[in-house]
Amino acid sequence: MAVLEHQIRTSLHARAGAAPNNLEARLPGEGTDLARAVAKDPLVLDFLGLTEEAQEHAMEEAMTLRMAQTLAEFGPGFAFVGRQYPLDVDGDDFFIDLLLYHVPSDRYVVVELNAGKFKPDHLGQLNFYVAAVNDMLRRPRQAPTVGILVCGSRTSAPWDIP
Repeated sequence: MAVLEHQIRTSLHARAGAAPNNLEARLPGEGTDLARAVAKDPLVLDFLGLTEEAQEHAMEEAMTLRMAQTLAEFGPGFAFVGRQYPLDVDGDDFFIDLLLYHVPSDRYVVVELNAGKFKPDHLGQLNFYVAAVNDMLRRPRQAPTVGILVCGSRTSAPWDIP
């Protein structure tokens, strides 16, 4: 009941699918539908009890401690895989902020958190992690990995992100 009340209070119906995205160009078929369902604008994380100045690590910590509510905000069918999920790429260590799994579509979901304003290099990092998960974790039967970038503030860029 608390989840439903939260979704009503935060106008989930108006936020769902509203985040700026490049889904049509980058993600085929049902992956687009999943990412659009998750792409809320804004993603309301007020249940974490953080201030606007919260740093990335504090956001990640709070989201992990309140995992049930975090997964509910993303939508039905998500499972938690790991926080600061380690990847060893050619001997270098990288860490995904949050790695989720969407059970209905049988795919990994990489979530990158950035406390500040959107920067193009955030997309580069996210794309790198998505490619690494596809190469290292994804099994042939699974759908391609989806990446979600959560930024602390919006940018009013007049162009579409490629």
